[in-house]
Amino acid sequence: MTDEGGSVLLLYLETHTPLASSLLALIAPAVAAVAPPSVTALLSPEAQPDRIVAGLREGLGVKEVKLDPRLEGALLKASEDPAPGAVARAARAVGLSPARLRVLAQAQMQAPLSQWLLWRKLQRAGHEMASGAGLVEAAIAGGFADQAHLNRVTKRMFGVTPLQASSVVRSADNRFVQ
Repeated sequence: MTDEGGSVLLLYLETHTPLASSLLALIAPAVAAVAPPSVTALLSPEAQPDRIVAGLREGLGVKEVKLDPRLEGALLKASEDPAPGAVARAARAVGLSPARLRVLAQAQMQAPLSQWLLWRKLQRAGHEMASGAGLVEAAIAGGFADQAHLNRVTKRMFGVTPLQASSVVRSADNRFVQ
């Protein structure tokens, strides 16, 4: 994130990707730090997000790793299912037990499956807010128990409330890109 009196670029990377691992290794053992010049040189608030990610991959020499096809299938199924029990249904759909799916996800994504599913809920809610939905509608679309649940999770994950986030993503000068 940089701010030079103009645009601010927030780029959230999936924790399970090799790119995220490479970027975290640059600041280890800290969990947050100012990006080194080699990284900031690759960032531009005016660039398209996919070009920024491609530039970071190339600049850091990161190769993408394919996930186990069963895990990919389960992630797709679970991401489309915000209801409780999504992990068990996704596991059954790909022929795994829920416990085995969780182990496979942890091994290949270096993050718990529950965190990945929480991120998907936040994405769904964010898209709803960016489309003009109210916070109650966004919470329902995301699969949260209620607006208060969305509020707590958003505050914990991003440091801002959904109301603060919604005013930013609805601004004409800002983009919400997946």
